[in-house]
Amino acid sequence: MDPVLIGKRMAFVRASVKGLAVQEYERNPGLYSDGKVRWADGKASEEVRRLYEYMCIQL
Repeated sequence: MDPVLIGKRMAFVRASVKGLAVQEYERNPGLYSDGKVRWADGKASEEVRRLYEYMCIQL
């Protein structure tokens, strides 16, 4: 797996201003009524997910 780049996305700024993680900011809670945890669908969330997976492999 290749290293991951985190882009300059407004979702990171907007989530930070609201005190949220980007996954919380981009998540649509109405879609997940079964209570299961899922990654959000936005591009910024995808970058963070890929970084997390990369770090898990490296450790």
